[in-house]
Amino acid sequence: MVLTAGSAGVVHSARHDKPAAGYNINHWNFYADGATIHSTQAATKRHTEGTNLIAWHFTADATHDAVRPLKMEIAQIPVVANQTLTVTGWILKDHGTNVEAKLCIKGGDLAGVATDQFSTDVGNHTDYQQKTVTALPTEAGVLIVEAWVWYVAGVSQVYVDDVGRAQA
Repeated sequence: MVLTAGSAGVVHSARHDKPAAGYNINHWNFYADGATIHSTQAATKRHTEGTNLIAWHFTADATHDAVRPLKMEIAQIPVVANQTLTVTGWILKDHGTNVEAKLCIKGGDLAGVATDQFSTDVGNHTDYQQKTVTALPTEAGVLIVEAWVWYVAGVSQVYVDDVGRAQA
């Protein structure tokens, strides 16, 4: 398979550089335009050491701007009707203004959630920021949560960790 610059192509590599035994935690997405998303075990890049094995590490380049962000599905959440779903996640940027990020609950799959719902942007922070997004489905089903990352002024790293949910 050949990926060409400017195409929407992506190659996913599960258990990348890992032996057959051990944890299945080193995953990569390689995009034709040079962007990457991969799991990381680096303790300095995870929000809470010991509660999970990985954080998701995003590198967005100039082709992934606010109009065409780098996106990754990070959860599929079963929901009941007529109760507010609250999703939280922690986002770390290695540069305050080079990149931006937020969480998204995808709209259009269930009644009551007709459009994408977003958390606020991380803003000019270089420490972990907790982001929250809510939706009120009026039918039971599954809602998809994505992390969105985009280039603003320079190539930088973004980490997403400790995603949780509650419905009441």
